Amino acid sequence: MSKNYEKQNSWLFYSIFFFCYGCNPIDPARYSNLTNLSIPKSFQNAINMESNSSLINWYKTLHDPNLNILVARTLKRNLDLKIAKKTIEELKYEFLKTKTHSYPTIDLQGQVTRQRQSYKTKTPTGKEITIVNITNSFNTSIVASYELDLWKKIYFEKQASRLEFLKSKEDANILVLSIISTCIENYFDLMTLNRKLDLYDKKIKLLNKLNKIYSTRYKIGLTDFFTYQYYKNLLLETKVIFENLIKQKKYIEQKINNLVGDYPYTGNIKVSDITIDIKSLSIPKTLPSDLLKRRPDIKKAILNLKQKLSNLGYARAIRFPSINLSGNIGYISDELNTLIKPESRIWAISSSLLFPLFNMGKLKYNEKQKEQSFYKSILEYQKTVLNAFFEVESTLMERRELENIYSIYKDELNNRTKEYMFQKRRQQNGIVEVSTLLEKELNLIDIQIKINDTRLSILKNQILLFKVLGGTYHKE
Repeated sequence: MSKNYEKQNSWLFYSIFFFCYGCNPIDPARYSNLTNLSIPKSFQNAINMESNSSLINWYKTLHDPNLNILVARTLKRNLDLKIAKKTIEELKYEFLKTKTHSYPTIDLQGQVTRQRQSYKTKTPTGKEITIVNITNSFNTSIVASYELDLWKKIYFEKQASRLEFLKSKEDANILVLSIISTCIENYFDLMTLNRKLDLYDKKIKLLNKLNKIYSTRYKIGLTDFFTYQYYKNLLLETKVIFENLIKQKKYIEQKINNLVGDYPYTGNIKVSDITIDIKSLSIPKTLPSDLLKRRPDIKKAILNLKQKLSNLGYARAIRFPSINLSGNIGYISDELNTLIKPESRIWAISSSLLFPLFNMGKLKYNEKQKEQSFYKSILEYQKTVLNAFFEVESTLMERRELENIYSIYKDELNNRTKEYMFQKRRQQNGIVEVSTLLEKELNLIDIQIKINDTRLSILKNQILLFKVLGGTYHKE
């Protein structure tokens, strides 16, 4: 009999051992090489220029106090950023709440019960009577419970919650980069528009003079109708452009106020009257590709990948048994005045095992779904990295083209300026008419407008480069 009992116990022991041995949790190290990408050490289109700037906030090197104040004000008051900060706090406390699952729970329990029980019986004389019993019960105890995390279920749950919290931080960093970029871009738009409005105002004045000249000539027959109409129409077109620029300026001012978190007023944004030297926006000679590791969207993609792996680990762990330990110690008595007595003391220790036995493959399919979600996150990470390289390379390539165009326009401006000065001397000597000099001056304004627009494009390219590199050129 004892041998059979020992044999049964042996079989039970080995069954439990091999079952537990087969319950293998997810090992993150197995997936460490799935994110490898073949990438170059530097960017192909890096511009061969030197830079002495080492500031993360590169725009401060422009020494524009109005821009610095505007960016600081935007970062302080932007409502989207405030919402993002609250989201971070929300997920922080969610993570802290999940961390508590690793520790035992201890509760103080108290109970008072008063029970009335009645029944009928007969006396020895045969008379039927009702007996009423009233009993009291007082109970107080400390109850503790703890789940053994043998399969890392709680560990993976904590990891997933922590990674969600860290992802919210990277979301906030993405938002900060976007808001700073948008704020500076709008500021440069406004600065360029002010300069452009001045140039178009000068152009309108020149065209008014030319219209008077050609109107007088047309009346006395010295100019043909088409030349007269050309300058008349050109004046009207320029006035329309001028009005559209004013409307555009008001719209950008409203955008800036909305970004800052103010009422969308117009005319209240201070913009410095300076011309930014394009050479001051130089780019380092070499840009190592590992700079992209600091991009918040890439950091978020890595965190998302790790979170999906934690979700997969949790999905596998819940397929295994849950083992809980519980116990309580306290007092129980029929009378309140004898509750806290040694003879009223009680205690109990227990353990429980919960094993998912049959659910039509629900947990199995849940694990498969989490596994596919994890592999999808790997592809999303690779896509994010390649997209980051595309953004940097295309921005650097555009920068090279813009600087070439800017250089051509500057050469054209120098040539037209020399031509204008030459015609001015001739006009002063009475060799050419005033209209010829005004036309040359008009050509000068047109090329200045092109330079102004190209400078804005380079400034926006600089902002975009700041954004796609994660906020700075230099390693932190």
